[in-house]
Amino acid sequence: MSTTIRRFLALSALASLAVACGDASTNNNTTDSGIVGEIDIARPDVVSGDAAADAGRSDAGPADVGAVDAGPADVGAIDAGPADVGVVDSGVVDSGAVDSGRVDSGALDSGTPDSGATDSGATDSGATDSGAVDSGRVDSGATDAGAGDAGSTGATATLWVLRLGTGSASVTNAATAAFIDRRRASDGASAGDTIALPVAAAGAQNPITLSGTATSEGSLTRSADGRFVSLAGYAAEPGLASVAGTASSATPRVVARINAAGMVDTSTLLRAAFSANNVRGAVTVDGSAFYVAGTASPGGIYRVDFGNTMNAVQVISTPGNVRTVGVFNGQLYGAASTTNFYGIFRGGEGLPTTENATAALLPGFSSTSGPSPYGFALLDRDPAVAGVDTAYVADDRAIASGGGVQRWTLANNTWSLGATFSTGITSGVRGVTAWVENSVVYVAAVTAESPSRLVLFRDVQGQTPGAAVALATAATNTVFRGVALAPSN
Repeated sequence: MSTTIRRFLALSALASLAVACGDASTNNNTTDSGIVGEIDIARPDVVSGDAAADAGRSDAGPADVGAVDAGPADVGAIDAGPADVGVVDSGVVDSGAVDSGRVDSGALDSGTPDSGATDSGATDSGATDSGAVDSGRVDSGATDAGAGDAGSTGATATLWVLRLGTGSASVTNAATAAFIDRRRASDGASAGDTIALPVAAAGAQNPITLSGTATSEGSLTRSADGRFVSLAGYAAEPGLASVAGTASSATPRVVARINAAGMVDTSTLLRAAFSANNVRGAVTVDGSAFYVAGTASPGGIYRVDFGNTMNAVQVISTPGNVRTVGVFNGQLYGAASTTNFYGIFRGGEGLPTTENATAALLPGFSSTSGPSPYGFALLDRDPAVAGVDTAYVADDRAIASGGGVQRWTLANNTWSLGATFSTGITSGVRGVTAWVENSVVYVAAVTAESPSRLVLFRDVQGQTPGAAVALATAATNTVFRGVALAPSN
């Protein structure tokens, strides 16, 4: 073949190749712009500025537009990805799980713990009260009583409550083990380990038990200097039948003194007082001596030095049937419901130490039958009146007959009943203590209900007394008796 022919064929091939490449370039541009157009139209969530940049209008390169800038993975996954927009921005987490209130509104704010779901006493009656440590009232006290309600009162004090029984068997008139449950006045929750009172002799220390069914026993009092809590019982191990009817020569009456650390001393005995009858309570000024109340012949109020086991002095013989005893502002007082004494009385002048001091019913209290007072607390609330001028008295009568916590005030040398707190309880009360916080008087009481309860009242000057707030309920086979403010160091 000639050189001329070969040159012609080569030129023709080159021309055909050029035409083919021009068609391919045109098709490529059409396809790329179509992909970009589909992305811009089909992804309304993508911001137009981002679409324009990713479309590659200035980049022009097919590779940039198709593979990188306008790729569905790039735009879809980052700019408009369902995980990004749907999960985070749409609020599945923020508004659904958290903000909708499943935690705040449902679990906490709706009041499940405060609503009283467990307040029915299912836990209150709990068999866990057989434990010597918490008596099972921590859960039921805090939850059952409505911690939010009690807490809103602002009470910050700690209460000590006398509990009889382990919960393992019914309480009877036999000698019964006793415990001090420590509770917060704000909501009834535990404020420390339960104090188990001794049930066996150890050196100079004696057992102290009480009758499980003698409701007049078990008064609990705080010392005048605030350092001790004291009570009275029997120097008998648990199980001694009809313990209140035993002779004190064989079963001495015993005083327990307990300090703020929970140390119990039961070295003080009365061997001739309250024989064959009830010993009910004891109070001390500073832990060095005690006034002990009860009934018998002889009964009344005895004074005994701390640690003494032989010599007790009968300072009050009339009335001979005394339910509770207290010391306020340097004066001995007692409560009785017996001939000529149906209320609070002064036990002699000041703090008597000799026999047969004269008791005098406080003017205004009844000298005739009717009232049934037990525990009491005296406060100095009126600066215009010298000494104590307000009394909170527990009365165990039926509510319709005047039972509940009575508030008495002193004016012109006469005591007058001003109010009775009984809303929220179904019977009268026996144990009581009162204190002041931020101008509010808080009154804690142990009810005569069955089961017995620890409740709290608020007394605000000028306001009608509110309903009782339940702090704890005695578990099955146990009973609450006295209540006192916790001692301090």
